[in-house]
Amino acid sequence: TRSSFWLRRCVYHSPHHGVASSHNFLAVALAGQERFDDAAQSYRRALALNPGYTEAHLNYGQLCLLTGDYAQGWEHYR
Repeated sequence: TRSSFWLRRCVYHSPHHGVASSHNFLAVALAGQERFDDAAQSYRRALALNPGYTEAHLNYGQLCLLTGDYAQGWEHYR
């Protein structure tokens, strides 16, 4: 949708592009639109920037469980 286009544009073109929370926020929005592949990519980017980001791990874990990737999902819940 148009809103996710602008949100993605803000995340990738802002001076805070490297901020994990921005990618996590984008992923939550994308998952809410059932754009699961895009959401997973944003969660992985958030976790690459901050491997200890608990909220992103939990959110990504939920997404993986929702989409049937149980091994990956439970891994992020540990």
